[in-house]
Amino acid sequence: MSLIHYLTEFCDQEYKPHCQNDPCPDCTHPSGKCSGSCLKCSKQINYHTEGGRSLYNCQNYIYYYTVKYSWKYASEIMYALKMLDLSKYPQYQILSLGCGNAPDLMAFDALRFTYSNKNFSYRGYDISDCWQTIHRKIIDYSAIYPNATVQFEISDVFDGLVVNNIYKFSYNIVVINYLLSHFPNENRSIFVNQIFDDIISYILPFRVPNSPFLIIINDIDHWEIRQYFDSFIEKLSKAGYGETGSYYHFKDRNFEANDGSARHELNGNLFVIPEEYKKKFHCAIVCTGAQAIIEVKP
Repeated sequence: MSLIHYLTEFCDQEYKPHCQNDPCPDCTHPSGKCSGSCLKCSKQINYHTEGGRSLYNCQNYIYYYTVKYSWKYASEIMYALKMLDLSKYPQYQILSLGCGNAPDLMAFDALRFTYSNKNFSYRGYDISDCWQTIHRKIIDYSAIYPNATVQFEISDVFDGLVVNNIYKFSYNIVVINYLLSHFPNENRSIFVNQIFDDIISYILPFRVPNSPFLIIINDIDHWEIRQYFDSFIEKLSKAGYGETGSYYHFKDRNFEANDGSARHELNGNLFVIPEEYKKKFHCAIVCTGAQAIIEVKP
């Protein structure tokens, strides 16, 4: 069984579909009362609804989210990985920022990179302790890989970059999946630029030697997010790093974005999703994101 099916099966078993009639003992919704629908909470988070849920701090919503979004997000990362020649990487040392339920790890698992003879390490950072139940299940699953180490830290990503990583860990892959769009609009530029600066200052200097350094940013296909792709490339160049960058998208745009992005030939989901999940969890199926795939030369 793959990681994505292992996790979604677990979450389906734990999920309470009628929270309004069977509420959690300590509801974390800002209104103080369950919205009655995880779909409503999902929209509130995605669209930054005033007075709505903004944090991933409800355990039941975590179960819902994992089954709803894992298929789409993992598929998008898989499409990105298929654009690369990963044979150039002597090992896979992955840092995932805002990892949530680790759909990037699901992508690596589905493509069977963890079955290779290369050492495989994954360290995910997320601020919400509600992910811990999911993280424990992932760690249990990862025990099948003799050459793999999977760890999670419940931590602000900035602490993860600056406090917890200096001189401690070396990476050659960084994944930032749907994190930039999660930042509040009014502070997004500050947070995004801080992440980019910290990667350049605290991660790249200690990267895995004799290996390219890969950065995958996968997020919503919107100019407010895509504008940061060029910003990161410029920061890398100013810091003296030689890099190649490619941008991709999935949707058939009815406008010319002039962002140098190429459309993936396909946008279909790469997993077989159980039919009962599609209705119960309103699964996001079709790939719609925008991607920056950046490789820093060894």
